[in-house]
Amino acid sequence: MADLVYCDVLPRGESVQLDLGPVASAQIFLQLINLSPVPIELNSAQMAMQCSGAKIDFVHVSPCVTIPSGMAAQLRLCTSVHEGSSSAIIENHHIPLKAWLTGHMEFSCNVRKFSKALSLSDIQPVLINAHLRKEERHA
Repeated sequence: MADLVYCDVLPRGESVQLDLGPVASAQIFLQLINLSPVPIELNSAQMAMQCSGAKIDFVHVSPCVTIPSGMAAQLRLCTSVHEGSSSAIIENHHIPLKAWLTGHMEFSCNVRKFSKALSLSDIQPVLINAHLRKEERHA
């Protein structure tokens, strides 16, 4: 069943954002496509994004996301970013920012429960408010 669920970052817009302002946060917009013949529910998701030496953890536990057969759903994951992670990202701002996302998702349907591992590379996060943190460091 897991092979019948396609997951990737949304193909348009700013799907992965890192806001490095005074209260740093991160968000990812994922697209889930149910290619199975039955409706499925996403019960939980645990993801980790590696970016410039920083690890950012994302968790989704509720509400369940129902995806009808042959349809797509969007999932927004957001979390706060620790001060050390924010600093590591800013320290490496001079190189092209790339990240990768790994984790797993737990699904259920009327057939059975199943999980799906996820590993996405070559993600290009958009930095927001990074200049505020740079100004803080040089003050």
